[in-house]
Amino acid sequence: MNEVKATHKCYKCGMCMFHCPVYSVYRNEVYSPKGKINAIDSIINTKRNNPDDLSGIFRECNLCHHCTKICPAEIDKTELVIKYRAQLNKTKPVGNYEAILSNIKKNGNPYSSNGGLHKNATKTQGIEKEKNRTLLFIGCTIRHKLPEIVDSVVSFLDKSGIDFTVLDDEPCCGNILNNLGFIQDARIIAKRNISILNKFDKIITLCPGCYNMLKSHNGSAGAKFEVNHILEIIHKARNQLESNLKEPVFFQVPCHIYNTDKKFEKIIPDVMSIFKQASTSLDVTNAPKCCGAGGGMPLYDKEYVMKRLDILLQNEPAQNIVTACPFCYLNFKKLESRQVSYITENLDITGDIKIDLRSTDESFQNFTQNKEEKVNLPMILVKYKASSKLKKIFNQ
Repeated sequence: MNEVKATHKCYKCGMCMFHCPVYSVYRNEVYSPKGKINAIDSIINTKRNNPDDLSGIFRECNLCHHCTKICPAEIDKTELVIKYRAQLNKTKPVGNYEAILSNIKKNGNPYSSNGGLHKNATKTQGIEKEKNRTLLFIGCTIRHKLPEIVDSVVSFLDKSGIDFTVLDDEPCCGNILNNLGFIQDARIIAKRNISILNKFDKIITLCPGCYNMLKSHNGSAGAKFEVNHILEIIHKARNQLESNLKEPVFFQVPCHIYNTDKKFEKIIPDVMSIFKQASTSLDVTNAPKCCGAGGGMPLYDKEYVMKRLDILLQNEPAQNIVTACPFCYLNFKKLESRQVSYITENLDITGDIKIDLRSTDESFQNFTQNKEEKVNLPMILVKYKASSKLKKIFNQ
């Protein structure tokens, strides 16, 4: 969205502010989505070529999309933040951001690691041998930091009857670069990945960031494959699954898919029915409460991330935290007082199961097509006020 158009569309209602995880910690409007729009307005009006003195405003953001989803003017503030981060990377770079870019260019992942897949994952057959047309896209964070998740996912998919392959030289999807503001570098990676990933019809992702990146950027670059998140696979198999956790569970809903793809508004409640005693990070408005790990915040403001975790869990009694996002997983692992697991670690298959990835779940289509349009409340109020004033004028 054009910055000028965004500042003109903003009602300054502040609805976004009270859904913002950064605002919940700092209680300073400057760092809220509304504050970001005000900062952009200031930059435009003063005709500044670079926003260096406002750098913290645009980097203090989880890119969780809460503000975009709740916005009555439908302003994509996430897109604007990334755009201004890109400008700041040229004039006021952050060392940790630069290190991520350097690692990906040098090693193909953000973690300065040359290691291949975890040993259990490499037991699956390669595409040349088995001609599998479904790829399990593991993602950099799980691949290099969380091998225990690989084990549980591979086991789950094998037992579910899904034939798939993995790539020992799996490329980075580029999502982290896009989020940090290295937009052009992310696009280059997306285009380069096409020749590798177009060998497959289906791609199963384990990370919301990978899911979004492969669906949006690679799609615009000529990709032919269909992308699914592991939650979609679990949803298809839910009637033959049960949880191996007997204690209450807190499910951390992944912001970066729930707020960007409407079908997960149906998928996640259905998946949660597998757990006998489950609460979720959805608030009273049905919006997921961010854990604080997204948008590169651990690279920029670690103190914020820990404070956000405290706020999120301050009234949550469940000791078992389950998630389907590797960044949420890593974040909650910092808490010694809680048990954290990836969702496939908690699922037992109770009967014969064979998931057909080719089938289309019509309920998703109906859910998306028949979803009621968001009521633009402030606009309704504006129209009501304008109508009331006109009536008064004509009645005089």
